[in-house]
Amino acid sequence: HQFAGEKTAVTTPKHVLWARQGNRDLWARARDFAYGHARKQVGIIKDMPRPLANVWTDWKEMAKIGKGVYYQKIIDEFLAPIADCGFKRILIHEPWEHGGCSPSDLAINSAFGGEPALKTLCDAAKARGITVVAWYGPGHLWGQTPLFEAHPEFKLEGRDGKPPTNYCWPSITGVDLTGPWFEYAIGNLRGIRERTGLGGFWLDSYTNFTHVVTCATRDLEIRQGNALSRFHAAIQELGYVTYTEASSNFGIKANGLPVHGLDSPTPSWPSPDELYDTSPYVGSWKEEYETRLAKGFVEGRWYFRALANRCVPFVYWRRFRHKPGWQRELAAANRAYNAALPYMHTRELLPDDAGVLWTSSDGKTQALFSFTEQALVRAGRNVVLLPGATPVSMTPTGQVKLGKGKAYLIR
Repeated sequence: HQFAGEKTAVTTPKHVLWARQGNRDLWARARDFAYGHARKQVGIIKDMPRPLANVWTDWKEMAKIGKGVYYQKIIDEFLAPIADCGFKRILIHEPWEHGGCSPSDLAINSAFGGEPALKTLCDAAKARGITVVAWYGPGHLWGQTPLFEAHPEFKLEGRDGKPPTNYCWPSITGVDLTGPWFEYAIGNLRGIRERTGLGGFWLDSYTNFTHVVTCATRDLEIRQGNALSRFHAAIQELGYVTYTEASSNFGIKANGLPVHGLDSPTPSWPSPDELYDTSPYVGSWKEEYETRLAKGFVEGRWYFRALANRCVPFVYWRRFRHKPGWQRELAAANRAYNAALPYMHTRELLPDDAGVLWTSSDGKTQALFSFTEQALVRAGRNVVLLPGATPVSMTPTGQVKLGKGKAYLIR
């Protein structure tokens, strides 16, 4: 038991929602309250999910491209159409020395061109209004890194000579966030941001080396778990936007997109309203799976419905880069979302799956994502079509006709 042999115990705060009748909007507000409370405790501000194109490619394709030209290929072939589609962020391959998901140090991999090549990419992306996000596992390094020989205090020690966790793929081990590694890592990340302009991290294996670990002492286990939130806060203070892969109250939640049955013609899609305020990760599968997923995004209008719930899934760009029709669908949805986002504070799911209505924090503006053709009583308010704020005329009966798959502002 977590507190075996102890007379008292302190746990994280528990929040209970009391309502005559529950619904997903009430749960969303309760979740916002609980997450906001946790962020305030550790000094982390809220990051908003924005349209993100994943330009991470698989290792076979990377071998054909060549690591040395990977960043330049993104600049030459991907950035322009990605920007035209309204994406505000891109996710690149892990950038660290040694490679794979097992970095030997927090230094930019020379095989990709090192910091000069990354800076060139970040500058080119910034010129198009795009932030570069990279992979980073905050709790581990490559198990054979020379850093552990030079700085044995960096390594997270397990009990009785055993590793602190069995999670070791691919040849990785934990770093001790309670010791000198903390300042060493933050110092490296600060320098990288200042020199290259790298803008964010998808924090993978987020809790694997901080929670449910068996460290040298029980006290170290507790301090290691507590240190993760402080480490996350320190990363954000450097100016990085953060995504988290795992259960966390911090950063933008970015677990894998739970689509089932991609090996069949009719996959089982999650309801976007259940993925409220997240940014599900979409990465490399079999080509037919990736294509089926991409098709469902646009032809099934799942992507538009997701954005309507402030759920912004990663878009695996390689399945869209040769599909101009699909790109147009992404562009329309992204541009409408980008225009509506400043007013998307409190969500209301409309009856009969008619759409999603958002109200701004000051209550003066509403954003409506319409899933059906429907009529809206304007009641003296102006309605404009997004993203261009085109005024929508009123019918002789005092109604405004809304189109399917369109977004509007009501002022």
